[in-house]
Amino acid sequence: MLEVENFRTRQEFEERPLFKCCIAMGPHSVNVFSEIEDFLPYFEGKGMAYLPLIPGWKVDYFPSKSGYSIIFIPDNETRFDYANESNSLTIRGKIEDFKDGQALAYLGFWMMEAQRQRDSMVTCHAAALSAPCNGILLLGERGDGKTSVALALGRNHGYKLLANDLAIVGYNKEVRSATIYGGTKIFGLRLSAIRERFPELLYLFSDQTQRSWTTKATVYPETIGIEVENNPQPLKKVFMVHLDSTKTDKLSIYRMDDLWVRNYLYENFSRYLRATAIVAFGGKSGDFLDYIQSLDSREFHENRLQLIRHLINNIEIWNVSSGNLNEICETIRASILQ
Repeated sequence: MLEVENFRTRQEFEERPLFKCCIAMGPHSVNVFSEIEDFLPYFEGKGMAYLPLIPGWKVDYFPSKSGYSIIFIPDNETRFDYANESNSLTIRGKIEDFKDGQALAYLGFWMMEAQRQRDSMVTCHAAALSAPCNGILLLGERGDGKTSVALALGRNHGYKLLANDLAIVGYNKEVRSATIYGGTKIFGLRLSAIRERFPELLYLFSDQTQRSWTTKATVYPETIGIEVENNPQPLKKVFMVHLDSTKTDKLSIYRMDDLWVRNYLYENFSRYLRATAIVAFGGKSGDFLDYIQSLDSREFHENRLQLIRHLINNIEIWNVSSGNLNEICETIRASILQ
């Protein structure tokens, strides 16, 4: 329900925009009310630059019962006002900053993350694959080789891709089990990594004279011989991977249960809810628009802690590092076969 307090006057409340669409990620959704319709073709796939980066994206033209809403009102100044009581975000701003739908989509992502965390699910920066009866989560800092390991396991060993870059993971406290629900199914391949580890894929880069670290090619897994897994999988193995770019590190394997990994997981599992990984920016200016508040709560905090403790104490997190990609992959495969 939309409260009068979300609007500057009762007349503005009564003249609020009409319902335009419902955007969703899996079972979670946000209703969008707006005076413009420019973003609808983009939500349906026109100029799909950002849609593949949002896990499970869907758009529908029937209102959902989620109770979450975005209301866009054209204005000369930009302002975001979130009402906790009604779970509604009122956006005021210039039409050119919102007509391509990108800012609206990522603001919806932020609101749907609150719904996920209510349901003991989180969006995290990770890769995930499925082997028979096993869901595998690959963690690591940016540039540590998660994508390279996922590529090698998929192309060379037939593992299916559940997620790359963003994965959605949940915990069921009733049966004490974790599940990988899915994630983004697209690869952002860095030229430097492909030159070194997968030279057969260099054809994906039309210009190979660019800076190798910052030049990327975006590809779908099916185009490079990797099968996709669309069904949720039980999470059985968690690995923190590090592929040494100097190729000098020897194979190292050890269990992680210290404060560092706890802090790493907590930050990783909180960043989308707290909006630190969501940058709402204008389609024209490409700049920041307005402050986005955290939607965190004590309930969500406790849900994350239960998931983290389960990963560390029950599933166990193993650090696997080496300068040799095949060594990392063989270690993961051997662990799964145990």
